[in-house]
Amino acid sequence: MRTAGIVMLVMGLIALVFTVIGALSINTTGDNVPFLSNSWFIIMTIFWGGAGLSVLLTFPKEEPKRR
Repeated sequence: MRTAGIVMLVMGLIALVFTVIGALSINTTGDNVPFLSNSWFIIMTIFWGGAGLSVLLTFPKEEPKRR
């Protein structure tokens, strides 16, 4: 389950990177911000990043079993 949380968090971070790159590469001509005009990237950032972080917090690293 922890691996799934890591994968989801990485997917959220990738979507966040695309959103930031789109916001930084905006032209000053008044065009729409790439990746921000399409709200799916922001939704993917929130969903995947939040879900991955919550799974990682819910299922922490397993402690070694005592004998």
